[in-house]
Amino acid sequence: MLQFQVALFFLLSYLSPHLFLRDLTWSGVEARITRFPQSGFTYFGADNSIGFIALSYLPLDLDSDGDGFTDRDELQIYGTDPTLTDSDGDGLGDGDEAAEWGDSWDGDADNDGLVNILDIDSDNDGYNDGLEFTHGFDPADPLDFPDGPIMRFGTVQAGSEWQSVSFGRVYLDPVVVANPVGDTFSQAVVSIRNVVSTGFQIRRVDEGSGDLDPATVSYIVMERGTYTLPEGEQVIAEHSTQRAWSIYAQHTFSTPFSGTLPAWMTAGPG
Repeated sequence: MLQFQVALFFLLSYLSPHLFLRDLTWSGVEARITRFPQSGFTYFGADNSIGFIALSYLPLDLDSDGDGFTDRDELQIYGTDPTLTDSDGDGLGDGDEAAEWGDSWDGDADNDGLVNILDIDSDNDGYNDGLEFTHGFDPADPLDFPDGPIMRFGTVQAGSEWQSVSFGRVYLDPVVVANPVGDTFSQAVVSIRNVVSTGFQIRRVDEGSGDLDPATVSYIVMERGTYTLPEGEQVIAEHSTQRAWSIYAQHTFSTPFSGTLPAWMTAGPG
């Protein structure tokens, strides 16, 4: 957290009632107005208008958001937000994105008025710059983009103990689903945890039988996003966080389906 030295000045109107303050923090302060503080009587008259002017000192040579740029460079050179690691929300941190763009960071590939480092989709092809950089596409070329979901299939021998699975490549925001192969009648379920850009952990759980021998589990990893295939099929890959509970929780797709009711693939919690 930035260490601010804060001075607050208050302007009051309507009969100048007395103002008391407490719990001054970086995010705000509590205020109380009384008319007669010596008697403890609170004045409940008309609303009083309070003006707040906050002054602070920002040490610009810090890197407040940890993106590899000093706050000074973000404010005075790049125009990025010194409090956000990823100012344009494309999945790449500001420092990493500037390194990828090189001298073109301040260009405007799609002529929309936003420089590339501040544009979530610089070539306006429907794919975020971070995804294109990560998977080897040109974020400045509207004709160079994935022709379908960025994904891979695999199998793993999973038992009761957690084991790590590597993707074999880097993903920006991976979604993983998995199911046992040829184990239709088993009560065991597949649990997944610690999904990161390079892999995940997996195990099989059966509360009734305790330890489980390893069995083949197939999995799919797909880059989070919405895809339309050549024959009109729609694919949405997303993830959410939910506690184990006895009631259903709604998950709303970021892009609603417009065709037939979708089929489901999902994976349970760890």
